[in-house]
Amino acid sequence: MVNNKSLFRRSMEKIEDIMAGVAGVLLAIMTVSICVSVVMRYMLHLSVGWATQMQEYILYTAVLLGSPWVLRLDGHVKIDVVHNMLSNRNRQRLEVFVNLLGALICSALFYYGVFTTHKNFVEQTVIVNVLPVAKWIPLIFVPIMAAVLVFEFLFKSWDKIQILRGSKVQTELSKEDVGV
Repeated sequence: MVNNKSLFRRSMEKIEDIMAGVAGVLLAIMTVSICVSVVMRYMLHLSVGWATQMQEYILYTAVLLGSPWVLRLDGHVKIDVVHNMLSNRNRQRLEVFVNLLGALICSALFYYGVFTTHKNFVEQTVIVNVLPVAKWIPLIFVPIMAAVLVFEFLFKSWDKIQILRGSKVQTELSKEDVGV
């Protein structure tokens, strides 16, 4: 299949793939740490208080890192009752609107994520728990995820607009299209 995607779009998809890979590794680490925590607590009678906190951060980070990749693959849960009642052309229009709305919301999330991360960095805010953590560290993933999601929503909108204009034929995504 001929890949007619721009270099920028292919680069963004590569970034999404890397983010999803990191999310997968983090989830594997979390799984192992949960097993180790259970064994240490119930068989060795040792407490690993920091493990739960680490697992919470890993879960949070993995969700943020994996979201753009899942969006690209259309893997999110959808409520498609109205969507299924529309004609194909109106369905494409609705998808353009929803994707542009998603880009707008993620743009706001990016702005406030940068603002909040910077504020916590400057103020040196610390989350006091078993392991004290500088608050900007977990917050930094919000603007990163939001920025990548903005582009993914815009790519999806552009694809639907091209279908509406007749410049592109709508097909089911092949494995080559999604990079799997």
